[in-house]
Amino acid sequence: MDNILDIRTGARRGHEDLAAERAVLGAVLADNSIFASLAEVVSTDDFASPAHAQIFAAMIKLDGSSRQVDHLTLAEELKVLGQLAAVGGPAYLMSLDQVVPVPGNAIQYAKIVKDQAIRRRLAGVGREIQELASQETGELDVLLDEAERKVFLLAEKKREGDLRPVSELMEHTLDLLDKMKTATTGITGLSTGYVDLDNQLTGLHPGELIILAARPGVGKTSFAMNIATHVALQEEARAAAIFSLEMPADQLLMRLLASCARVDMKKLRGGRLTPHDEEKFQEMAGKLYNAPLYIDDSGGLSPFDLRAKARRLKQRDPRLSLIIIDYLQLMHQKGKVESRQLEISEISRSLKQLSKELEVPIIALSQLSRKVEERKDGKPMLSDLRESGAIEQDADVVMFIHRENQGEGEGGGEVRTSSAIPVQLVIAKQRNGPIGDIDLVFLAEYTRFESRARVE
Repeated sequence: MDNILDIRTGARRGHEDLAAERAVLGAVLADNSIFASLAEVVSTDDFASPAHAQIFAAMIKLDGSSRQVDHLTLAEELKVLGQLAAVGGPAYLMSLDQVVPVPGNAIQYAKIVKDQAIRRRLAGVGREIQELASQETGELDVLLDEAERKVFLLAEKKREGDLRPVSELMEHTLDLLDKMKTATTGITGLSTGYVDLDNQLTGLHPGELIILAARPGVGKTSFAMNIATHVALQEEARAAAIFSLEMPADQLLMRLLASCARVDMKKLRGGRLTPHDEEKFQEMAGKLYNAPLYIDDSGGLSPFDLRAKARRLKQRDPRLSLIIIDYLQLMHQKGKVESRQLEISEISRSLKQLSKELEVPIIALSQLSRKVEERKDGKPMLSDLRESGAIEQDADVVMFIHRENQGEGEGGGEVRTSSAIPVQLVIAKQRNGPIGDIDLVFLAEYTRFESRARVE
């Protein structure tokens, strides 16, 4: 018993404050009503003392089952878990609420516990980075990426993929299910702005890799930009990042403005807008000016560069909710690669990992092989994804834009003017839902897609 008490004297050693930990636990015993507020600040693994972590976990379990948290119920719960003796027995539990200096300061005590926990983790990451630096083998870019990833996870207050009990995961999962039940529209993810697509996918979800593929000139850039502007221009604005490896930022922004303002792209480029179109253009320019929309037009982007930029943006703007890459085949790995197919496989895998790390959906545009043009109907299939079958394997969703009579739409030539051009959006793969086709129209003069029912 003496040994147990010795390690809980409250002495401050290194990056821990056992007195603050005792104060947090004692505050809960003194006033159960503050538990929810404390639980928003600290979690079980923030406690330096294993005994304190076990006590807090037992409190979480009692509170979760709507039971009173007091000395008797807490002792009984710990006894059931086989942990009562290890934490110091009933006598230690009785002592906890006798050491709370000022009960009203419980949140401050919790913040001290959290602060010390972060410092411990930072010290641990520092040791891991030092170990990485001492390695003579391995490419420097790989080592830098790993070091940056560790610091980013720490800054985001996330833990790496440790084994976690179902009890710890259950609350988050139940919250997601509640959100699904209360969603009046049935859309639990990020809305794309296209009702039929949202209904099919239930929105774009964090951690998903979505591949949008088509032959050149069919409209994949336009479609992705339409989604990005819809996200950024909503009343509850969410940030979107566009990595344009093919088109310069000024040209891309010009197309975004024309599409959102619904002005003829050809007239805009020729400086021949009507006064009415000019008014619409200026109004949309004002809206986009204030929108949380980010564009990077660096050419030859590597997965390492992309991860570094996306992580920094996420820290700068926590609203980041969508990343678009135009397009996947223009990315390159640094260093030597055995084959282009293996390189694309590694790139697609890194994009999937990044979507999980940042908890945002990533839309990666992709080229299709020429095989699709050899078929009579020209309708794309999963096997048409260019250069690697790994793209299909890594993707949660694969979508194709299919237009029977493909004219110029996005290439370097003039934008084709026409009335609504019928287009099919083919959902060829969806890991968590059905596949199928969605009818759209392409308004080439505006470089804009619309739902076919809306145009008709």
